[in-house]
Amino acid sequence: MLRLGHITFACEDTRAVAEFWAAVLRYEVVSSDAEWFARGEGPELLFKRMPKSPTIELPIHLDVNVPDREAEVNRIIGLGAKLVETKTSEAGELKETFTVLRDPEETGSACKARTRLSPTRTSAT
Repeated sequence: MLRLGHITFACEDTRAVAEFWAAVLRYEVVSSDAEWFARGEGPELLFKRMPKSPTIELPIHLDVNVPDREAEVNRIIGLGAKLVETKTSEAGELKETFTVLRDPEETGSACKARTRLSPTRTSAT
Protein backbone atom coordinates (compact mmCIF):
# COMPACT_ATOMS: atom_id res chain seq x y z
CA MET A 1 0.00 0.00 0.00
CA LEU A 2 1.31 3.45 -0.91
CA ARG A 3 1.60 6.10 1.78
CA LEU A 4 2.33 9.79 1.35
CA GLY A 5 5.69 10.57 3.00
CA HIS A 6 5.60 14.37 2.89
CA ILE A 7 4.96 17.35 0.64
CA THR A 8 8.16 19.20 -0.30
CA PHE A 9 8.49 22.97 -0.69
CA ALA A 10 11.56 24.45 -2.41
CA CYS A 11 12.32 27.85 -0.90
CA GLU A 12 15.15 30.12 0.19
CA ASP A 13 14.15 30.78 3.80
CA THR A 14 13.17 27.29 4.91
CA ARG A 15 12.64 28.18 8.55
CA ALA A 16 10.37 31.17 7.85
CA VAL A 17 8.23 29.26 5.35
CA ALA A 18 8.02 26.23 7.67
CA GLU A 19 6.94 28.46 10.55
CA PHE A 20 4.32 30.15 8.37
CA TRP A 21 2.75 26.90 7.14
CA ALA A 22 2.95 25.33 10.59
CA ALA A 23 1.01 28.31 11.98
CA VAL A 24 -1.54 28.12 9.15
CA LEU A 25 -2.15 24.39 9.70
CA ARG A 26 -1.59 24.48 13.48
CA TYR A 27 1.36 22.10 13.10
CA GLU A 28 4.61 21.83 15.04
CA VAL A 29 7.89 23.05 13.48
CA VAL A 30 10.84 20.64 13.63
CA SER A 31 14.37 21.14 12.28
CA SER A 32 16.82 18.52 11.08
CA ASP A 33 20.19 19.73 9.83
CA ALA A 34 19.42 22.22 7.02
CA GLU A 35 15.85 21.03 6.50
CA TRP A 36 12.70 22.15 8.30
CA PHE A 37 9.49 20.21 8.75
CA ALA A 38 5.93 21.07 9.73
CA ARG A 39 4.27 18.09 11.39
CA GLY A 40 0.72 17.67 12.60
CA GLU A 41 -2.53 15.79 12.05
CA GLY A 42 -2.27 15.80 8.24
CA PRO A 43 0.58 15.20 5.78
CA GLU A 44 4.09 16.20 6.84
CA LEU A 45 5.53 19.24 5.04
CA LEU A 46 9.26 19.37 4.20
CA PHE A 47 11.02 22.64 3.37
CA LYS A 48 14.28 22.37 1.37
CA ARG A 49 16.59 25.28 0.61
CA MET A 50 16.61 26.17 -3.07
CA PRO A 51 17.20 29.65 -4.51
CA LYS A 52 14.52 31.15 -6.70
CA SER A 53 15.26 31.02 -10.39
CA PRO A 54 13.41 32.28 -13.45
CA THR A 55 14.16 28.97 -15.18
CA ILE A 56 13.26 26.61 -12.33
CA GLU A 57 9.72 26.77 -11.09
CA LEU A 58 8.39 24.25 -8.59
CA PRO A 59 4.79 25.33 -8.11
CA ILE A 60 2.87 23.90 -5.21
CA HIS A 61 -0.29 24.89 -3.48
CA LEU A 62 -2.35 23.58 -0.62
CA ASP A 63 -6.14 23.40 -0.71
CA VAL A 64 -7.39 23.79 2.84
CA ASN A 65 -11.07 23.30 3.69
CA VAL A 66 -12.27 25.32 6.66
CA PRO A 67 -15.61 25.81 8.40
CA ASP A 68 -15.28 29.65 8.47
CA ARG A 69 -13.37 30.87 5.41
CA GLU A 70 -13.47 34.57 6.29
CA ALA A 71 -12.12 34.01 9.81
CA GLU A 72 -9.29 31.82 8.50
CA VAL A 73 -8.43 34.31 5.73
CA ASN A 74 -8.10 37.06 8.35
CA ARG A 75 -6.03 34.81 10.63
CA ILE A 76 -3.65 33.77 7.84
CA ILE A 77 -3.25 37.34 6.56
CA GLY A 78 -2.34 38.21 10.15
CA LEU A 79 0.44 35.60 9.87
CA GLY A 80 1.87 37.51 6.87
CA ALA A 81 0.11 35.99 3.85
CA LYS A 82 -0.82 38.16 0.88
CA LEU A 83 -4.36 38.11 -0.55
CA VAL A 84 -4.38 37.13 -4.24
CA GLU A 85 -8.07 36.70 -5.04
CA THR A 86 -11.44 35.42 -3.89
CA LYS A 87 -13.70 33.62 -6.36
CA THR A 88 -17.06 31.88 -6.32
CA SER A 89 -17.88 29.08 -8.73
CA GLU A 90 -21.14 27.26 -9.29
CA ALA A 91 -21.89 23.94 -10.95
CA GLY A 92 -25.55 23.06 -10.90
CA GLU A 93 -26.66 23.13 -7.28
CA LEU A 94 -23.11 23.26 -5.91
CA LYS A 95 -21.56 26.58 -4.96
CA GLU A 96 -18.00 27.14 -3.72
CA THR A 97 -16.23 30.32 -2.66
CA PHE A 98 -12.47 30.15 -2.25
CA THR A 99 -9.69 32.58 -1.44
CA VAL A 100 -6.14 32.30 -2.77
CA LEU A 101 -3.37 33.57 -0.49
CA ARG A 102 0.36 33.78 -1.19
CA ASP A 103 2.90 32.90 1.49
CA PRO A 104 4.97 35.76 2.97
CA GLU A 105 8.21 34.74 1.21
CA GLU A 106 6.67 34.71 -2.24
CA THR A 107 7.24 37.72 -4.50
CA GLY A 108 6.70 38.22 -8.21
CA SER A 109 4.13 36.46 -10.36
CA ALA A 110 5.11 32.82 -9.87
CA CYS A 111 3.10 31.19 -7.13
CA LYS A 112 5.24 28.74 -5.22
CA ALA A 113 2.76 28.13 -2.46
CA ARG A 114 -0.80 29.26 -2.15
CA THR A 115 -3.65 28.44 0.11
CA ARG A 116 -7.05 27.89 -1.37
CA LEU A 117 -9.49 28.22 1.51
CA SER A 118 -12.97 26.95 0.91
CA PRO A 119 -15.76 25.61 3.07
CA THR A 120 -17.33 22.24 2.40
CA ARG A 121 -19.37 22.45 -0.77
CA THR A 122 -23.03 23.21 -0.19
CA SER A 123 -26.16 23.33 -2.29
CA ALA A 124 -27.03 26.77 -3.60
CA THR A 125 -30.25 28.18 -2.20
